[in-house]
Amino acid sequence: MGVVYLTPVSIPLLAKFLLSLIITIYIIFYIPKNKTVNWFLGYLIGYTFLDLFAFWGQTLNSDLANLSLPLQYLSSFVMSFSFLQFSYFFKEEVFKIEQHRVQNVLGFFALLCSIITFYIISVRGYDELGIIKVFAIYPAVCLIWATIVFFRKYLISRKARSSLKNAYLSFFIISTLAIVISFSVVFDALRIITPVQNMIIYFILNLVIISLLTVNFINYLAEKTTVLVKLIGISLVLFITVIGLQGFIVIPGFEQEANIQSSLLSKAELQMIHNQAMPYAWFLLGSIFM
Repeated sequence: MGVVYLTPVSIPLLAKFLLSLIITIYIIFYIPKNKTVNWFLGYLIGYTFLDLFAFWGQTLNSDLANLSLPLQYLSSFVMSFSFLQFSYFFKEEVFKIEQHRVQNVLGFFALLCSIITFYIISVRGYDELGIIKVFAIYPAVCLIWATIVFFRKYLISRKARSSLKNAYLSFFIISTLAIVISFSVVFDALRIITPVQNMIIYFILNLVIISLLTVNFINYLAEKTTVLVKLIGISLVLFITVIGLQGFIVIPGFEQEANIQSSLLSKAELQMIHNQAMPYAWFLLGSIFM
């Protein structure tokens, strides 16, 4: 099965995973369900598994770590499809006919991409599975379309002078930030920024998005929450964001360690990096528990 070695990069991944896990569990057990909440929950479940598999791929010193990438893409299919449906159902269903057509077409392609992904895994085993990256276009299309839906709803609500325009605008901004993240791969490929800078920007934007999603959920979906719950929720978001970023800011030698593939390091070197990162992981876990 391999051995788990923490790295500086894995601390923000752990922070993101814990935050999305807490929000998901809270919604499952404490929030009354309707179509909007169910689709948002589906998005969070996909997001949580995406973070889990990313953490797995970063920390597991085994051939199984190669499965991290296709499993992340499978999670992204669930996440992006659910978020698109959430955009249609959020607050007002103003594009019902369009929503059904989009659901059928993109649902079919999500199933097709998933089947092909499983086939590639079964054929290639634990070998390099970078070929899966071709499916990045699917979540990108879903995300861009969801952003368009939120913007159209915002324009309609603004024209009608509806109080919902701020809610639509907030999720439009979040969706736009998520699209910006997708360009981090392009920036890295064109060498516009260094790999370390790209990694930091990627994780900072991801933490900002999950944090804003939490705040927006508290403001616009969890209508029965008390002021205390809102304060605790927002405080938790800020706390996990700060602690997660310590993997980049505080751990000695982060830039050198982030540029080295774990497969090229000896067990002693991996253990040394693991020992550096371990206090931050325990502090993160212990503080959340408290």
